[in-house]
Amino acid sequence: PGQPNLAGQRFYQIVAEAYRNKQPVFIEIPRDQIASKTQPMTLPSDKATICSGDNVLSGSPLVADIIVGKLQHAKKPLLYLGDRLKHNEKLKQLILEFSQKFNIPYATTWFAKGLFDEYAPLCLGSYNGIFTETAGRHYIEKDVDYVIDVATSIFSQDSNVAFATGTHCIEDFANKTLLKGGALLEKDLIEVFELLLSSDINIFDFKPLSEHVEPVPADDKIDFNNLASTLNEIQAQQPMPLVYLPEVGNSYFASYSLKVRASVLGRSWLTNPWYGAMGTALPYARVVSQRLKEQASIDGTKQERAVVIIGDGGFHFQLNELIHFLKDQTDVTIIYMRNNIFHLGKSGDGKIYHCNDENFDVHHIISAYQGQSQTCSTVADFKSCFLDFQQRAG
Repeated sequence: PGQPNLAGQRFYQIVAEAYRNKQPVFIEIPRDQIASKTQPMTLPSDKATICSGDNVLSGSPLVADIIVGKLQHAKKPLLYLGDRLKHNEKLKQLILEFSQKFNIPYATTWFAKGLFDEYAPLCLGSYNGIFTETAGRHYIEKDVDYVIDVATSIFSQDSNVAFATGTHCIEDFANKTLLKGGALLEKDLIEVFELLLSSDINIFDFKPLSEHVEPVPADDKIDFNNLASTLNEIQAQQPMPLVYLPEVGNSYFASYSLKVRASVLGRSWLTNPWYGAMGTALPYARVVSQRLKEQASIDGTKQERAVVIIGDGGFHFQLNELIHFLKDQTDVTIIYMRNNIFHLGKSGDGKIYHCNDENFDVHHIISAYQGQSQTCSTVADFKSCFLDFQQRAG
């Protein structure tokens, strides 16, 4: 509790900041932490090199040795990766090299979904207890005997731990090494994985999991219960990544069943981390679309596709953002799930609580923004329409 192992470094950063700015600081030490051990540090040789934020922790070899020792007694280890890895390509690459060199599979937290290519043989997808719908869930819960927990959220309330159902086996896994990453740009974790890559570790006998998925019947009604499976079929048949941006509500929860490819953006699934707070899908998609267009013009590769998954309530809440796609001449696919339910503040089923009217025609809205739209009823209609619009844009 309290992560006292990083306290020394925090003290250093605060004192260094005070020294550089000639300003006083206040440091309070919880009385129950006073005698706690902290990770050792290597302080600068002179004051001129003081720079708040540098990694001054010097215990990386000790941490690496403990992990190596644990791996020597493990048969089926797992890397469990968190969202503090985002925007740190160096650390992500080191983790992938470590995973591939020693044949250790990895899974991500829900918040870290989209940071890695889930089609990679060693990737077990995104794990969150009973809500997990990937082939890796059974392996994680029944076979794994050692977990290296890397860069997950520091506070428990910041992570989706199976929504308090008690089914998130990694949360309380007994044989686990926790690497939080408290240094600036996770320099402490980079040091640990650089050491692990040069360590004497046996290659593990992990075989990629076979995943047989029955295709969604073409004449089924397209709805939230089969939307992710249908999109997975589309994504599996094409190399171009789809960058998903789910909105709050059913769209958000359905999106965790999506299987994503790696994106040039470093992430192919993006939502507000606080359970997809309403009003973020289209603004996020606007920036993603701009970045994808810029990247395509730089390297000449075929542009990836931003895909918004949103209900009619969320769409009406933020559709003014569409003007920016028109101004920027950027492409986006919007999957608009019209169910006429707007639960925010809902107190009944009367028409006053509906987010639509039977006379409302969304196609006119899309046409006004120079977009194309089509209503789909079946899985076959949806797949045909999705691919057709994608080819027109590409």
